[in-house]
Amino acid sequence: MEMSTLESSLPNELFDFIFLYLKPIDIVYSFFNLNGRFNNLVYPFICTIDLSNVDECTLNKYCQTILPKIHHYIKSIKVDDKNIGSVFPLWLYSKIYPNLQSLFITIVEKDDKYLSYLKLFKQLLNLRICYGNGEDYKTVSHELCSNLFQSDCRLQTLYFQNIYVPINPHIIQRCVSIRKLIIKLHSFDSVYVLLNNLPSIESVNIHIPQQQQQNDIEFHYYDKNIPLTLPKLKELVFYGTFSVNYDYLELLLSHWCSNLEYLALNLYIDQFIDGERLEKKLLSKLTKLIVFHFCFRIRVVDNTLNIDDYIQTYKSSYWINNNHSILCFNQPLQCPRYCVFSLPYMFDEFTYVTNDLVNYRSNVNDNILLHSKRNKAKKITLHNKVPYTLELFQIIQKSFPRAKQLVFIDAPVHFLSDNLLNNLLVMKKIICMVFYLDKLNFLHFRQLLLMTPNVLILYTLQSLMLDVLRNSQDSSFQPLQSICDRIRDLRIKRYVTTGGSTQIELLDSTAQRQPLIDQYDHKQEEKKRQREERKEMTLSLQNLLLSKSVQGAEPFSGADDQDPSDWLDEIETILAIANVKDDARTPIAAQCLSGDAAKWYKQAKATIDGSWTTFKEELITTFTATTQKLNISTKLQNRRQGLNEPVQSYYFDVLGLCTKLDHRMGEEQKLLHLQRGLKLSLAQMTIPFNPKTCLELLAQAKRSEAAAAIQTPVTSIATTRTVTEEVSEEMAAIQPHLTHRRQSYLHDSQQLKYFSYNTRGRIRQQQQERWPRSQPSTRWFGPSYRQQHPDYYSLSTECYSCGKPGHFARECRSSRANYYPKV
Repeated sequence: MEMSTLESSLPNELFDFIFLYLKPIDIVYSFFNLNGRFNNLVYPFICTIDLSNVDECTLNKYCQTILPKIHHYIKSIKVDDKNIGSVFPLWLYSKIYPNLQSLFITIVEKDDKYLSYLKLFKQLLNLRICYGNGEDYKTVSHELCSNLFQSDCRLQTLYFQNIYVPINPHIIQRCVSIRKLIIKLHSFDSVYVLLNNLPSIESVNIHIPQQQQQNDIEFHYYDKNIPLTLPKLKELVFYGTFSVNYDYLELLLSHWCSNLEYLALNLYIDQFIDGERLEKKLLSKLTKLIVFHFCFRIRVVDNTLNIDDYIQTYKSSYWINNNHSILCFNQPLQCPRYCVFSLPYMFDEFTYVTNDLVNYRSNVNDNILLHSKRNKAKKITLHNKVPYTLELFQIIQKSFPRAKQLVFIDAPVHFLSDNLLNNLLVMKKIICMVFYLDKLNFLHFRQLLLMTPNVLILYTLQSLMLDVLRNSQDSSFQPLQSICDRIRDLRIKRYVTTGGSTQIELLDSTAQRQPLIDQYDHKQEEKKRQREERKEMTLSLQNLLLSKSVQGAEPFSGADDQDPSDWLDEIETILAIANVKDDARTPIAAQCLSGDAAKWYKQAKATIDGSWTTFKEELITTFTATTQKLNISTKLQNRRQGLNEPVQSYYFDVLGLCTKLDHRMGEEQKLLHLQRGLKLSLAQMTIPFNPKTCLELLAQAKRSEAAAAIQTPVTSIATTRTVTEEVSEEMAAIQPHLTHRRQSYLHDSQQLKYFSYNTRGRIRQQQQERWPRSQPSTRWFGPSYRQQHPDYYSLSTECYSCGKPGHFARECRSSRANYYPKV
């Protein structure tokens, strides 16, 4: 009934989604043979069985219960080398898997159990053999060549990973079945021997990572052992990490591989190659070539040739018309070199990267970032004699988004520049880092780990790891704790000198790595104990400080003369110094209540429920008297900023009054109170900007106040009061004299009213006769007006000081002239 319900309730698409979260072996074990519907759902997992990374007990149970039922469906198997005997019994091999076509052998151990099955495996169509990452430089025995590269081999696809395959010209035979091949070889001689015996090859990927040993084989077009061509070869990928003789490779490609459609070359060569040579001697002869990718590390023979002149060789019509974007930068390794490569970068590894990558040159002025989404480099190998810069890691992050591994081959002890130490660049996609550095500054190593917070695999030398352990007690190691806890694969290497040569040995065994692990665990336990001790000491000090401070605080009884807001401010200051959290503040503050306030808390304790915010609101609402609110409201309404009062003092005073009046007062009301009391000069400068918050008003008022201080010196309040008092005293002293002068002025006005019109007209006529209007006035250059008209002054003037006619008070010579002070 349960199976019927499950079958009817879930559609097939949902089961496909569920299978994504299960291992293939568990899917087959759980759902096979339940009914016809589930057999159809798990059929793809039955045809392709994945038995890798399975423990021995589960594998034996699977082989006994499941494999006998599905063996005739199986077309492909993936299995670890150590379990190959359980999955492939030699005496039942042909009967158990009659339809088997492909086999993938993973994690090959040193004993190479699969070698005894090669005579059987060469009858398959596809075979893939992968050694562990720790066996990069191992060379397998000649059994591979004697069994697989033979005339009776039926394999069409053959892949070797992380292993060198020796090619013996005396053992290898002509094999016409192999179509696709991925292989690592020791030398270029092996390439020649291998391809000469694979006439039907269609796609080949050859890697020569070690230094080649040439046997001085001379290639000749008319040599009887060299075929005229490899007619079916359409795709060739050649990767030479160390020096490769480009002359031999050029000859091989131009004579053997004329039908190539895809060519990728990643070479480290000593011959000088430029765009002109590539075009004339190689690419022009590959008439069917469609795609060409390359990366050359070329030795600079002529020191007079700079990088700008070199990139010019890639600007011919051939390169431009075929849309070849070429980049070039300097590689100052043991000798000067140029690294020139095509875009997009189509190789898995980008090696010998230096700081000069930032200063690249392009033949079409393309930015490397334009092809970032198509660049396929997953491993970046850095090699530099100077500290790595921030700009280098930025261009790596932006230009190679698929990069997941960083390898540091050579660098100084302080291998990060100052700008990289001071600016944290986070590279979230890096999950693996490898160090071949025997010495490294811990601070630089710490910064690099902070740059790669998602790192899961770390290869490092023993000396560096010991340095890390020594610095693990330092406070700077704290941010690294979470990153180190996330690392799942830690491989420690050390230098071993044997027979006068120095090699790197991997500490794989538990006995070798256990001392380092024990030392690290001991450091961690000691660090944890010290952290707990510091925490307990901090808590004890906080409790002591809190008890002393609370005892010194004034109890709150709720009396009319006590302001609850002021009391709460004092209590909050004490609790903040003691670092008491909000959920623990209410019980501590309640201990300081007395009288009516204590009775109130007992009744409202259930309502408050330990909330500090509710406690404050209820206390202020309950114990704020009406008279206090009226006084606060009056103060707030009448509060005005003083003439010389700083705006900051006024701001906090008004906000304090607003809080006391109503702790729930909104921002708009507070802003209105602030604007109403601003002095006129600041109000005119701030209100037009229409500030939305109190902080915006304060910031604008401060700027206006600062501008006014620059234009006009600010006079202190004390100085202003002194000047005012002095002016008041002077005004009081001269007040009687001003009164007497005002009375004299009124008397003179009455006297002038009695002058007849005829007298005034006669005087005006005399003036016109003596000084006609046509003549210019000499009033300011000749005798005074009084001296020229003595009759007029004798009749109309009278001195206010002495009372005599004929002169003004300012001309009076009597002693009373000095009686009036100058105003």
